[in-house]
Amino acid sequence: MHELSIARAVVDEVVSSATDHGALGVERIRLRVGRLSGVVAGALQFGFEIASVDTLVAGATLVIEDDPVVVWCPVGEHTLELETLVFFCDEHQCQTPEVLSGKDLMILDYEVAHVEHR
Repeated sequence: MHELSIARAVVDEVVSSATDHGALGVERIRLRVGRLSGVVAGALQFGFEIASVDTLVAGATLVIEDDPVVVWCPVGEHTLELETLVFFCDEHQCQTPEVLSGKDLMILDYEVAHVEHR
């Protein structure tokens, strides 16, 4: 399950950033996960629960936002969101091999519970 290693990387990144900013806890982490990233949201959620034990983010809510697949139609010269994973523009009857989004996995932001005053 590669989602556990991804969850550990997310936890490590947020803990590092939150610690650098004096946070004493994290309440919520928001991720964007592309449909083509190969990540299963449920498995990532489960991996996060394991990876966050005894860390600054333990008990934090993990919010996973879907990042749809957006492609470029070369005939109509426009973008379109694919509902299925068939890379085809129905409007112009052409293939759409250039994927513009939907492959990424990124930390969008996080909310801290408390900040240490220095």
